[in-house]
Amino acid sequence: KGRSLSQQQREKQPPKSSSSSSSSTGVRQQQKRHQQHQQLQQQHQQQQHHPQQQQQHHHQQQHHHHHHHHHQQQQQQQAAAAAAAAAAAAAAAAAAAAAGGWV
Repeated sequence: KGRSLSQQQREKQPPKSSSSSSSSTGVRQQQKRHQQHQQLQQQHQQQQHHPQQQQQHHHQQQHHHHHHHHHQQQQQQQAAAAAAAAAAAAAAAAAAAAAGGWV
């Protein structure tokens, strides 16, 4: 039995290269470009979120010293997270527009 599910699925499906026509290969190349674009987007979003995670740890360290201060910083961080989410949404909209331009 020692086969993974992915290997079994691969055996059931015929190889795509032999059954594909020239028109379908063009579509597949567009899909590949779109996937690469989405991966770039995800990397960009991770870079936006990463400094916020560092801020969180920093705030927790200060928690013991300045309790009232901590709440203000939390609000600032929520605002920063909302701004990052808005930027990510704008990037997604731009990617959708670019994807429409490829077709």
